[in-house]
Amino acid sequence: VPSPPMPLEPGAAVAYVFRGHGRERAGDGDGAEADYTTAIGIDLACHLAYFARGGLRYSRDERTAALEDLDAAVRIRPDHALSFELRSFIR
Repeated sequence: VPSPPMPLEPGAAVAYVFRGHGRERAGDGDGAEADYTTAIGIDLACHLAYFARGGLRYSRDERTAALEDLDAAVRIRPDHALSFELRSFIR
C-alpha cells in the first residue's frame, strides 16, 4: 500500500527520516534510501538523514558512499556520537 504524500517543507525532513526507518525495518531498503535522500533534499542540514542513509549504505557494503554520508553528518553535527562511532567502523 503506497504511503500518502508528505509535505516538502523544511520541518518535514525528519518525518521522511522516520518513515525511512520504518521502511528499512520492514526490509524496504530502496524505499528507505529514497526517503533519506528526500529528507536531505528538503533540508541539507538534517544530520539524521545523512546518518541514517550512511548506516543503510554501510549495511549494503557501499563503504565509500556510507563514509561520505557520515562525514556530512559529522560536519553538520559534530556532537553526534553515533555518527563518529559508525564512521570509525568504516575507516
